[in-house]
Amino acid sequence: MALLGFEGALVLAFAAFLYNMFMAIKLGYSTSKDPKFYNKQWNYLSAGLIAAGSLLTFFWFFQAFTPGLALGGLVGTFILFINNLAVTILAFMKKIKTRLFGKVADTLFTLLALWGFLLLLNRVSVVTSFTMPKFLDWIIVGPSIAYAMFENFMFGPISFFYPMLILVPLAVPIKFVHKKGTIKKQNFKEKPKTNPKESDIKTVKKNEENKKEKQTNNSTRKRKMDVFLEKPKAPEEKSSWESIRSFLDNGIKMFFGVFTILLLVFNFQSFTIIGSYAPYINYSPTVNTRSDFELGVAMHTASFYSSLPPNYLEGFHNELEVLKELNVTLARIDLKYELVLNYTSELQGIINELRNNNIKVMLGTYGYGSEFWQIQSVSFENYTSTIRNEAITIINNLHPDYLLIYPEPYGFSVAYIDPSEKINQNDWIAKINETSNYLHSLSNTTEIGINLSTNAFNEDYWNYLGENTTLFSRIWNETTVDFIGLDFYPFKGTELNISHFLNEATNSTKEFWITEFGISSYIYGERIQAGALAKVLEQALNNPQIKGFIYFCLIDNSYAANSMGLVAETGYKRMAFYKYKEIIAQVRK
Repeated sequence: MALLGFEGALVLAFAAFLYNMFMAIKLGYSTSKDPKFYNKQWNYLSAGLIAAGSLLTFFWFFQAFTPGLALGGLVGTFILFINNLAVTILAFMKKIKTRLFGKVADTLFTLLALWGFLLLLNRVSVVTSFTMPKFLDWIIVGPSIAYAMFENFMFGPISFFYPMLILVPLAVPIKFVHKKGTIKKQNFKEKPKTNPKESDIKTVKKNEENKKEKQTNNSTRKRKMDVFLEKPKAPEEKSSWESIRSFLDNGIKMFFGVFTILLLVFNFQSFTIIGSYAPYINYSPTVNTRSDFELGVAMHTASFYSSLPPNYLEGFHNELEVLKELNVTLARIDLKYELVLNYTSELQGIINELRNNNIKVMLGTYGYGSEFWQIQSVSFENYTSTIRNEAITIINNLHPDYLLIYPEPYGFSVAYIDPSEKINQNDWIAKINETSNYLHSLSNTTEIGINLSTNAFNEDYWNYLGENTTLFSRIWNETTVDFIGLDFYPFKGTELNISHFLNEATNSTKEFWITEFGISSYIYGERIQAGALAKVLEQALNNPQIKGFIYFCLIDNSYAANSMGLVAETGYKRMAFYKYKEIIAQVRK
């Protein structure tokens, strides 16, 4: 469960931005008005760097889920890093007066700014041909993995698909300030000395004698007073505004300092994860030739849309060219019910064109979009009947080669079904069989399948829920679907071994598929993405039980927080694209 949630992330970004801008304005104003500031050119430079870096980073923050190179954010975080680094160096050289706490804070916020810069440098790397040398790859991959874990802890699991820059790095100002009591006074020209007159000397002596006599009298009177009645001199007190400002300043620094320490902790873990993928970087698989195996990708065109955009055909033809270059045998499209109802002819045109290029079609049923269904508010009956009706409409009108029903029970379905309903395995088995049997009666050319999340295979998970066996085992042995698919997104390299998913896939006429496999280049970098794809695909192709593999997805979709594409939205083809193309060529020899 996320500690703050996505809304909390937005609040933190605003807080950091406002803090930085207030600091820059205050530094510039105080330097111009307060005589205690010196080396003013450095103070002004720091104020300018903080303002420019914060503005560039903050405005890019709102483009985190849009295509592009993030150059504004990259430059902004670099400017903040240079400013913070300069402050840290000057503090340790004792050129700037600061306490130990201040030096620690300067160091932490320098690391935070560096983190932001490396995150965006990795983004530039995976959407362009720019790549770090292999031996330096960990420099940008490590922080990205650590930041994904940090975001998952703080703001939710969206980070495992797409790490965005949640924290606008906090800045620290360069302030050259005179020590208290050492402000240099202005030198005024003294009048030339002249020989004093005798009368003036007498006057000065008389004044001095009067002054001594007055001091003696005052001292005598003071001794006669009751000294216990005297009030001690009150120390100078800060104004209310100054106290509030100091409290907020220290509070924000403490808050972001704790976050930076958390990032450092996660960074140590990230090196372990990089190490777990190390055997698969530049991995060269050995695969068998297979004529009974479907090699596919998930398409962006029409998937998860409630309505088709006006330029959908342009996007589809761009994807089609990439599909043809890959030489895949299958394309997957996941459909919302309202799109099926309102764009039947357009969808049929897409399917026909795919088939004309010798590409089979798998359609997924994902029910209604958010316009009709709200998160965790739909009854089980409403959910299942909607998907059943969508599947019937697809069979009757679009005639796909493969059709997925009820996506990820106890996975995707949890997002919509009312949690107050107690749904067990028997409920799902009954619904799956009822729908599968009816769809088979409508068509004998479309294969019916169901895709499952990894928890459907987890015995400990089902024992905890009080079930005697896994959901996969029951669907495999007790339903009439033609194939079962696994939706699989590894976090560590040790998870790439898929043999344990096949332990129960025996003694059946059903086919086993990997219906979704993906890994984010934004988190792991291009080399790990390509190596992980090669390792999993090698296992699938060399196992006769598995009949198909679908990589998710073909092209990034920043709007949907999907950064697992073989191709960036800029059109850049990643290493994983060429690795997949190479393997497909080997399989089809």
